[in-house]
Amino acid sequence: GVFAVEGKAKARLAYIKTLTDGNPEIYDRARARLIAREVEGQYNVEAIAESALQSLPENVSDDPVSDDWRRKFFLEAENICDADMQELWGRVLAGEVAKPGSFSLRTLNVLKSLSREEAELFRLACSLANDTGEIIVQRTKRHLLGDYGLHYGRLMTLADAGLLHSPS
Repeated sequence: GVFAVEGKAKARLAYIKTLTDGNPEIYDRARARLIAREVEGQYNVEAIAESALQSLPENVSDDPVSDDWRRKFFLEAENICDADMQELWGRVLAGEVAKPGSFSLRTLNVLKSLSREEAELFRLACSLANDTGEIIVQRTKRHLLGDYGLHYGRLMTLADAGLLHSPS
């Protein structure tokens, strides 16, 4: 019960004290670092939420976003500092709120490791894709994807990021 939790908390504090013996200032520095990280994370989450509000369509589903999805989204979102990436995350959040289940947890895993450059390359690739998401290259034509800025190295970057694959 309550006494067990209290005992665990006291044991944890005692352990932390042993770590700081001989250097009591380290506790203050660690606390300041954690607070700074949390404040920066809060700014990031708020910027993404603001972007999501601006991206929401007029009609959204009455169904709630999954608790697991929401929790994972915000745990990752607090680490997104780049304004362009925050906008992308905001659009994903808006899409999920508008129609829950639109973006899988796997999508969030890809998104969290995506660089700004990879996101821009993916946008370019999507602009060349048909309605089914395929980019069809006719080898008989003179103009290949390199003519559009998607040379082999960039295609491999997208494949490595988990955003592009060849049909089997």
